[in-house]
Amino acid sequence: MRSVGLPLQGTEEQRRSAFLRSVALSHWWGAFEGARLVSLVGVTAMYEAIAQVGGVFTVPERRRTGLSRDVMAKLMCDAGRLQRLERLFLFTGEENVPARRLYESLGFESFGYFGLFFGQ
Repeated sequence: MRSVGLPLQGTEEQRRSAFLRSVALSHWWGAFEGARLVSLVGVTAMYEAIAQVGGVFTVPERRRTGLSRDVMAKLMCDAGRLQRLERLFLFTGEENVPARRLYESLGFESFGYFGLFFGQ
């Protein structure tokens, strides 16, 4: 949120607690360099067999190295295999061309103005 100039929601402890609950439910995937988390993606909402993907982030100095692709691919694999999800969707801005290229290269298809779907 800070990297795009948006305010953080809740206290640091509230955000930490919510994140840890979400991790325990297998809703977050990440790439680490040693103990440092350098890329992550999460399932931010879920209903039956459909889920929203969000929180896609890679630290600036490691962008354009394939980390987001790897983490997204792992989420997509696990979403079907472990979570029994049939469809994923996400939102990104029309102007965010690098993100759109990444998502489309992974099989997501545009719908509407901001959304991209993956699955049946």
